[in-house]
Amino acid sequence: MPARVETLSITHDDLLSFAKARGIQPFGGATGPFTWVEPLNLAGPADIAFCRFDGEEGLALIRACKAGAVFVPRTIAADLPQDGPLYLPCEHPRLEILHLLKAHWRESHWDDFDPAQNPLIHPTARIAPDARIGPFTMIGPGVTIGPRTRIGSNCHIERAGIGADCIVANSVTIGRYGFGYEDDPVTGETMQFPHIGGVVIGDRVEIGSSTCVDRGSIGDTVIGDDCKIDNLVHVAHNVRMGRRCKVIALAIIGGSVTLGEGAWIAPAAAVRDWRKVGAGAVVGLGAIVTKDVPEGETVVGNPAKPLPKTVHRYK
Repeated sequence: MPARVETLSITHDDLLSFAKARGIQPFGGATGPFTWVEPLNLAGPADIAFCRFDGEEGLALIRACKAGAVFVPRTIAADLPQDGPLYLPCEHPRLEILHLLKAHWRESHWDDFDPAQNPLIHPTARIAPDARIGPFTMIGPGVTIGPRTRIGSNCHIERAGIGADCIVANSVTIGRYGFGYEDDPVTGETMQFPHIGGVVIGDRVEIGSSTCVDRGSIGDTVIGDDCKIDNLVHVAHNVRMGRRCKVIALAIIGGSVTLGEGAWIAPAAAVRDWRKVGAGAVVGLGAIVTKDVPEGETVVGNPAKPLPKTVHRYK
């Protein structure tokens, strides 16, 4: 697991003050303190979360959530219980989380490097004695690298936990910011969403040259054991890959996509954000996936559609 190198401490009064300043009228029972921001499905009583969905979908997600405080769409606030967590109804929940983090979270600094060191390894990184790091690679605060793992040259790795027996080729970036922005309708400003999550990489994973794996915005990007990722692949924030996935050159896996165990993503394919590709499914060469792909199915084309199966002429 990536080490969390910052802390977040928000009291009940802090949250109420923030809400007042933002024109939000909270209700509910939780009183904090709150120590982190997590996705709805992972949050616990000491966490703050947000729900971007309204209607029955949003209500179902919120009712299943165990967070201590939740920013919710104003349109469904009347359907939520008064004695639940601290609810913060607002017009744009994700935007409000952005402003909250902007006020209370500061990313760790890279100031402790020895400039004469090559590779550059932050003193808080934990690297197995038999791991190998190539020249001109930067390993950031709190990174963990497991036994016998080999990291190539010119890599940049931060906010990541990498397992045992992994191979990371040259010029790979792991754990930098993903592409996440919010437009503030009041100020007109386009603001980058703070990425407080990390990257969790299992054992025996291979990552090819010039591939980029973004860290999670809230929560982690996860790559399961035995996954193989080719050169020039982009894995966006909060992607979750099951075991033994194969992702081939020039593929793009959008934010919060889930790949089931053994999924195969062919060259130059793109999977749009929030889609699910089932276990053993195949996304064909250059396919553009805009809908979930069921387990074991093969899809091709733009937009991706199931590949017709040959019907035996006697059936």
